Amino acid sequence: AGLKNILVGNTQTVLAFKIGDFARGMWDAMARDKRMSVKSTGATELGMRHLQEMQTFKGVQWLSNKLFSFGGMKPTENINRYVSVLAGRHDQARGVEILRRYGSDSKKYKRVAERFKNFYHLTEREIGLLQKYGMNGLEDVAFKSSVEKALNGRELDRVYQKMDSMAHINTQGASVDVFMPYWWNKGYVRPFTLYKRMAYAATFNTAANLKDAWKGRNFMKLAAF
Repeated sequence: AGLKNILVGNTQTVLAFKIGDFARGMWDAMARDKRMSVKSTGATELGMRHLQEMQTFKGVQWLSNKLFSFGGMKPTENINRYVSVLAGRHDQARGVEILRRYGSDSKKYKRVAERFKNFYHLTEREIGLLQKYGMNGLEDVAFKSSVEKALNGRELDRVYQKMDSMAHINTQGASVDVFMPYWWNKGYVRPFTLYKRMAYAATFNTAANLKDAWKGRNFMKLAAF
């Protein structure tokens, strides 16, 4: 399970991000403070959440604790999410720099804005916030009042969190109901196994990221995948 997970997970990451960002994400993941920053976002909880919810049954809990751990699923799942989030942050920083440097009529600006909308699911307003304030928060930004600064800071932090979440959900997937098809969560077709849920997530992400790479003519992503 662990071998399969590390291969499939990182394959998804190189399809979604540039090779350089993937390599920097791998490097960053070696630093404990970087891993803790990812863990604080809840990224490492989503992949195994469905299994953890089923552990309320004592038999399932014993089976997962004693046998499931031998496969190495949990540690490799964490590694995949560390790398994808950290690679995403490099992707985001470069994109925001382009937004702030080029005009909205330029091809580079439009390409990045499209990327932020499709991959990170940002709205026009959220993209505008990133263009205005960048990726370093509001520490050095002057406001008329502390209340205004706090409100803008909270909204900007939410955008950062949203991008971190999409970076790993759109590569590693998520097993909770909200990320599954609506009809899967009703009646007799509801999938109870973690395998089926993650298989769906991987299939959906692969199709979406292949389409994005092809549309952006990023053949290096396709070759790496």
